[in-house]
Amino acid sequence: MVSTLLLVLTGLALAQDPDSDGASVVDDDDAYEIIVYDDVAAEFARQAVVERLDEIGYSERIERNGYVIYRHPDNWRGDVRMYDEGYIRIRRQPVQVEPVFGKAGTPLGTASCVLLLPLCTRLGGQTVGRRKLQAQKTGIAQFLDPEMDVWGDRIADREVGSRIAVLPDELEKLWFEGVPLEGGEEAVAVVGPDAKKAAILAFWDSRTNTIWGNRVRLTVEGFIRAVVQNSEQGFSNDEVAAFNTTRTSERQLDLTSPWETVAEGL
Repeated sequence: MVSTLLLVLTGLALAQDPDSDGASVVDDDDAYEIIVYDDVAAEFARQAVVERLDEIGYSERIERNGYVIYRHPDNWRGDVRMYDEGYIRIRRQPVQVEPVFGKAGTPLGTASCVLLLPLCTRLGGQTVGRRKLQAQKTGIAQFLDPEMDVWGDRIADREVGSRIAVLPDELEKLWFEGVPLEGGEEAVAVVGPDAKKAAILAFWDSRTNTIWGNRVRLTVEGFIRAVVQNSEQGFSNDEVAAFNTTRTSERQLDLTSPWETVAEGL
C-alpha cells in the first residue's frame, strides 16, 4: 500500500514539476519515448488483427495508399480493407484474371489467357449474392471484434500521447501570449486573464468522457496548478465551484494539490 502510494505521488510530481519561474516543465525526451511506445503498441495491436485474418485464410496482402487489402483465395469472399486509422471495410473481390497454364506475368501465363480468356476470368467476387456477402461481413467483424477493440484503443493511446506531449507548451502560449489552443493561425488572440481562464476551462470541458479525454483533463489540471494558480489571477474556490455546476463533462474540475488529496485520505 505504501509503495503504491509513493509510486503515485512520484508520478504526479514528475508530471507537474514546476521550474523556478512557475512554468510547468516538459521533458522532451520523455515525451518522445511515450510517443514511440504508443506507436509500437498500436503496431503490435494491428499485427494481432492481421494474424487473426491469416487464421481464416486472408493471406494475400495488397498495399494501397492509406490501407491494405487482405484477400482470400476463395474469390466469393469479400476483400478486407484495413485502414491506417484503425478500422476495416469489407468489399466484393474485383474481377480477376488468372492464367490457366503457367503463372501470371510469364509468357505461358499470358498466352494461355489470350487464347482462353473466359477460363482465366474469375467473376466469383462480383456474382456472390448480397445476403451471402453480408453474412460473410458479419462473420468477419465478429471474429475480429476483440482484436479490433484493442487496436482502436492503442491508436487512441497514441493520438492522446502525441497531444499530451505538446499540450503544456500550447497552454503556456495561451496563458502568456494569448495564442488560442484551437482554431489555427486565423483564430483571434485571447486577451486578458479572465478570457484565458475561460478558454482553458472550455478546452478542459470539451474533452470526451473517456479515459483518453480524462488523460487530457489531468494534463490541463496539472498546468493550472503549476502555472495559473501560482499567478495573481489564479482560480478562486468560488470560480471552480461555479464552473462545476455548469460543466458538461462527467468529471469534476479538481484543482486540489495531489499531495493534499493524498493527505486527506491518510
